[in-house]
Amino acid sequence: MSSFFQKRLARHQKKMMKYMRYVLNDHFVLVCLFLIGGVGLYYSNWLKTLQPPFAIGGLIISVFWMLCLFVGKMATFAEAADIVFLLPKEKEMQTYLERAFRYSCIFPLIFLILACGLAMPLVVVSTEQSFSMFFVYLIILWSLKFSHLQIKRAELFRLDQQVIRYWKLGWFFSSLIFLFLSFYWLIWAGIAGALVQASLYYWFLWKQQEKGLDWEKMVHVEEHRLHQIYQFINLFTDVPEITAKIKRRRYLDPILTHIKRESKNTYLYLFARRLARGSDFSGL
Repeated sequence: MSSFFQKRLARHQKKMMKYMRYVLNDHFVLVCLFLIGGVGLYYSNWLKTLQPPFAIGGLIISVFWMLCLFVGKMATFAEAADIVFLLPKEKEMQTYLERAFRYSCIFPLIFLILACGLAMPLVVVSTEQSFSMFFVYLIILWSLKFSHLQIKRAELFRLDQQVIRYWKLGWFFSSLIFLFLSFYWLIWAGIAGALVQASLYYWFLWKQQEKGLDWEKMVHVEEHRLHQIYQFINLFTDVPEITAKIKRRRYLDPILTHIKRESKNTYLYLFARRLARGSDFSGL
């Protein structure tokens, strides 16, 4: 199953590389450079106006990092046909999901490194600590994200949804507490709490995964994850994997009602509703 996951990963990466040449074009890169430069200049000038210690900075950074912890999902590359063809291999799927979990950790780690580096100047101003504390805060963030991914993996199994909900609420509030502890009390208390949380979530949630896979949910979660990626790519080029969806969008009804129901407006009447309620043109 480990080699099987590697084949699916290679196929996925080949497809993404094909699309990346359309996404990372000259215009997009140029816009990103100007945007990053503008935000960086404004951020730098704002930091110069602050007087350390900046007490509210801990609250701002905690909320920012908490939002960053939600970035990154469990990538399984599951397909609809797996419900039939991989069902006899269900007992071996833990090896497959272990490889999937390790792969799913890569992107969140890179993102958290960037998020931590972005916030460190404000951390230095707020707490008067040195930039070397970057690695300590990164360990805290990574431990919290590790626990979050454990929940995402546990959701793929046939567990009681009420129990999963309790794990989610516990993770959310404990993560906030650990971040606040790091800024307003003792940073070593925050890192100790984050490491203990990661260990507990790994131990207890991994034991719960002996109850069997929820194949349909695993396929649905993966399709939803890929759909979000393809939606972003669809801003730059056509993506055959995206299927058009119709949404009611009642908030547009006041605009559509201005088209009178007359024979001469038949085409306009239908085209306007297709344009407003379809997802084909939203990327444009």
